[in-house]
This record gives sequence, structure tokens and C-alpha cells, in this order.
Amino acid sequence: MKKLFAKTAIAAIILGMGTSACNEDSSTFSTEDLDISYDTNSNTAITSFSIKANKKILTGLDSVFFTIDLNKFSIFNADSLPKGTDVSKLLVNIGNSGSSKIVIKYTDYKTQEKKELEYSSSNNTDSINFLDEVTVTVTSLNELQTKTYDIKVNVHKTEPDSLCWGSVQYAPLPSGGTPTAQGTAMMNEKLYCFTTDAGGNVYMATTGTPDKTESWVVQQLSMPFKPVLETLEATNSELYMLADDGTLYSSADAVSWQSTGQKWESTLGAINSTLTGIK
Repeated sequence: MKKLFAKTAIAAIILGMGTSACNEDSSTFSTEDLDISYDTNSNTAITSFSIKANKKILTGLDSVFFTIDLNKFSIFNADSLPKGTDVSKLLVNIGNSGSSKIVIKYTDYKTQEKKELEYSSSNNTDSINFLDEVTVTVTSLNELQTKTYDIKVNVHKTEPDSLCWGSVQYAPLPSGGTPTAQGTAMMNEKLYCFTTDAGGNVYMATTGTPDKTESWVVQQLSMPFKPVLETLEATNSELYMLADDGTLYSSADAVSWQSTGQKWESTLGAINSTLTGIK
């Protein structure tokens, strides 16, 4: 139907030309100045990219979304694959609007040899190593235009929702022994860190400059109750902590502790001079 319409349209144009020529004998017509070429540069655009399914590597591998940046000529997955995913042997699917050839350049995982592979959607059985640099060059139908894309398959370097600290950010917990529990609060620009060890001994470390590990002063305390260190809170002028039986204790100097005569379920925090919790 499209071919019939096209032929009819051309015939109509020619007929119109002929009629015009008949009406105006002095007129002439030439197709030499008529530009009937089309833009073949669009044939170099990669329209889709995905990894073939392989449950041995990762469930849902074929559903990973890849961004295609046609300005920077790069293809990548913004949402990285889980840590440890093997990307050394992946089969890919590449979509294109029509080109003369698509060539993938990569490094062989075993031999580290540089390789070139002409991609074919009908015979796609060669795996690609994405641990190293991978590029794809697309050549247009008329073979006058080429575009080269960088392809990256990103993989998480750490487990999600976890933190990695270098030696610069790490400092041992200030304590007189091997701590089994701790509670820390700040009062009047001074940090108070309480710890207990396996023997039940209680230690208090204080500092006004916590960024300097050598500034902590540690001392062992003799407390009139068995403390629940994670309940430690501080107001403007008092430290508070619960005993293991729920009794609320307070201290102005962190050394001498007195019972408030109240029993609480837990402490929640402090605002200025007010302690909040559940009784």
C-alpha cells in the first residue's frame, strides 16, 4: 500500500510538471538541483543496550537498566550491580536503527589480549569482559559515519548500607579494659564516655577535644548501682542514667551519683534542662 501511494504521488508530481510545461512553453525543469539524500548519521545511534539473562551470575541480569548518553557517547548502569558480581563473561544485546556494522573492542579475560568482535544479533554467542575497558563502534549504512561508545558495567565496591573507615577515621574506644557496653553524652562542651568490661568494671573517659585521641582522660568508677549505659543522657547541668532495676540516677560531675527516687522504663533524650523518657 505504501509503495502504491508513493508511486501515485510521484506520478501526480510528474503529471503536474507536464501540465505546467504545456501551459508555459518557455519553462524547463531539471532534477539536477533536487536534493533527495537523507541523513545517515542517525544510523550510528545505539538505541538500546542490555545484558543477556544468566542466573548463574545474577538473577534479573537482563532487567538491569542502562543509560545511553548520545552526547558523551557513553553507556552505563547508574544503579551498580551487587558487590562481587562477575562481569568478566557477559553476553550483550545492542539495538540500532540500521548500520553497516557494529564492532566491540575489549580485553580477553584469560589472555589479556586485545580483541575485536563484529556484533550480530542473530549470532551473539561471544562473551565480553567488562572488568576492563570496552568500546563499541557503529558504522552507518553508507559507511561514511562512525561513532564510538564507551560501555561500563558498574559493580558496587562495598556492601550496600555499610560504611568503610580508613585508618585516619578510626580510633579505639577510650576505656580501661575491653569494653562490652558503652554510653556517651555531652554536657557543657565536654564528652563523657562510659564503658563496662566483662568483669562489670565501669570506666569513664572525658575530653573536650574528641578529635585528639590522646586527650581522653580515663578513670575507673565505683558506682552505687549497676548501670545501663545505653540510657545515659545529659541536660545542661546533669547527667542521667538508669540502673538495671529501672531506678533513675543523676550526677553533676559524672563521679558522684544519687537516686532520684523515680523508676523509668527508658530515657529518650534531653532538651536544655529537661530530661524526657518513659515512666
